[in-house]
Amino acid sequence: MTTLDAYSSTRALNQTLMVTVKKLYETRDITNVKTAKVAMELLKANDIKTSTKKFASITKLVSNKNQKKKAKKDAKDAVEQEEMDKVVRGVENIVYKPKIKISDQETEAPTYEVEFLRDYRNIMEAWEASEKKLIRMTVAHMSNKPNIRLILGCRFQMTKGKINADNDDPDTVEMVEVESVQKRFK
Repeated sequence: MTTLDAYSSTRALNQTLMVTVKKLYETRDITNVKTAKVAMELLKANDIKTSTKKFASITKLVSNKNQKKKAKKDAKDAVEQEEMDKVVRGVENIVYKPKIKISDQETEAPTYEVEFLRDYRNIMEAWEASEKKLIRMTVAHMSNKPNIRLILGCRFQMTKGKINADNDDPDTVEMVEVESVQKRFK
């Protein structure tokens, strides 16, 4: 930096460009001191045509450097996001692990009741979540007893909500549960 501070010019444009070169070197956008010195010498000599070409090459180097930095950062962020997703999925699997009740296991017609703890918004989401579990349980049962009769049942709950107009805070909207209905079907 001391070497670059020694350069100065009486022309305002050249002095401004010299300050720019110093800033670029200070922020390490220009990594080589020789490049900075050559740019300063061209500005000091008032060789505008050559200094314009030099600045164009410096600008290209700076943009290439920024692109490489961005690519590295994006790759690092993607890896961190993937690791975070794995951790979140693991925690969700533990927290939302379904409860299984088995009754009459020794008989020919045992009853398996699986209660999923996560709330699903439609029947297809619930089916996709339970399908693999049901297949695994069926395969495990059929390994001991090859004959099986399957009856699938489901319990669903519908909740009707209403917006609370008498809310204390006018900036928030609260949904109040009006009625809740639970149904079972097979």
